[in-house]
Amino acid sequence: MLERYKLDGAGGDMLIVEDDEQTRQMIRRVFTSEGWRVREAKNGRAALDLFREKAPDLILLDLIMPEMDGFEFVAVLRTMPQASGIPVV
Repeated sequence: MLERYKLDGAGGDMLIVEDDEQTRQMIRRVFTSEGWRVREAKNGRAALDLFREKAPDLILLDLIMPEMDGFEFVAVLRTMPQASGIPVV
């Protein structure tokens, strides 16, 4: 499914939002080997900070997290004009 989000056959910038460190590391290894540039956040609040620094091409989002879950993250993201058109998986 994520193949369709690659830019010109190569990965773009991805933001992984996942509270479990081992899962984040595993996802990072998989996607960096596919050519994606990956940044990681352990909750929605940290992800918003990273998003404000530089908008990614794709967000891979866990829904159940402490501090700010994925549902809250998406609600805030939808209010940000720069987030328009960025896929969230």
